[in-house]
Amino acid sequence: MKGNVHMKNPPNLVKFRLNGVPLDALDQKRMRRLRRTSDRMGVPIPDLISEIFGQMIDVWIAEAELPNKIVKFPASVRACGE
Repeated sequence: MKGNVHMKNPPNLVKFRLNGVPLDALDQKRMRRLRRTSDRMGVPIPDLISEIFGQMIDVWIAEAELPNKIVKFPASVRACGE
């Protein structure tokens, strides 16, 4: 069984969470960037992560609503300039 074999996590392994946010998907580079941003803005990392998630969700909602906001004009019978 080679190839796409996934190892099962031991039952005593617990994913690292910060105020309920799982951080196992964040690599070290992103964690350092979060820390620098947190220090620069004076905002705790969990609050910063929550703000980022909120902004991402707002963008997704706006993109999902975009087709409903496009006004479709009827095609004219004559071409312009004729």
